[in-house]
Amino acid sequence: MIKARPVTLEHVSDERLASFVEAVREFRETSYDMHGPVGGLSGSEHTLRARAGQTAYDVFACCHSFRAVYAKMHDEIRDGLRRFESRFVGWPQGEHVPPEAYDAFWESFRQQQDASLRSPEHEAELARELEEFEARIEGRDANAEFLVAFKALYFFLRAHQDSLCALIHLVQCPRGTPPRDHNMTTHLGRRGGPVQSFIDAEVAGYEDWYRRWRDARNKIKRGVNFGMTGTWQDLGISFSTFIPEGGGVMTDHAEVIKLMDLIEALDMCAQLHRAIARRATETAEAATA
Repeated sequence: MIKARPVTLEHVSDERLASFVEAVREFRETSYDMHGPVGGLSGSEHTLRARAGQTAYDVFACCHSFRAVYAKMHDEIRDGLRRFESRFVGWPQGEHVPPEAYDAFWESFRQQQDASLRSPEHEAELARELEEFEARIEGRDANAEFLVAFKALYFFLRAHQDSLCALIHLVQCPRGTPPRDHNMTTHLGRRGGPVQSFIDAEVAGYEDWYRRWRDARNKIKRGVNFGMTGTWQDLGISFSTFIPEGGGVMTDHAEVIKLMDLIEALDMCAQLHRAIARRATETAEAATA
């Protein structure tokens, strides 16, 4: 079995990211395991299997890039916080701190700042900050990579659902599934149809998840922006929408997507992979009985 090259996570202690890596592994292996049982059901299975294989590959290849940039973003934020905190190392601690202690701290702080502004390193620091600002504007920084990786995963995961829709139709109707395009939204709307009834019986919660995921994907397709939210230990994104009158951007902090949401998406796909493999096996065995 082909294995994706692991990403070094030595600087990331986040258990969520470890769970994400495990979810990607489950997604990848269940997608591989699905193809054998589906093979041979009908003349159209080669085309439909190939499409499902390609869309699955797109997902876990994108996940590989995503977890790398997540680790990079994680480290950048953490290092920035450490630089900020280093400037306040002498901050008075404890209860009942006399006002003179705070006055002494701020006096020392101002002296350090003045010395820093006169130091040769100050010019290099200004150049570094300018480069970071220009990289942010031009989409060359880790923040831009992080947001784009989130968006890309939405598109690839959504595309994979249509490929799975085709395989579900194939295992339900082996002799009546031509190798054409299939749309999961359309088939879920056909209550009692082969795809909707299969999903309703095999993967609890899939339809609600799919509609939430599709709605978010559609917002991205229309040009919605993302803003980064959370802490360095729990990074996520929030949706920002453009205000028609007068311009500007409004952020919806109620609609936040984090790593656990991506894990849920991968898990839903893995459950569907397993269900398709089971039904394909049952269909093949019934045909030879």
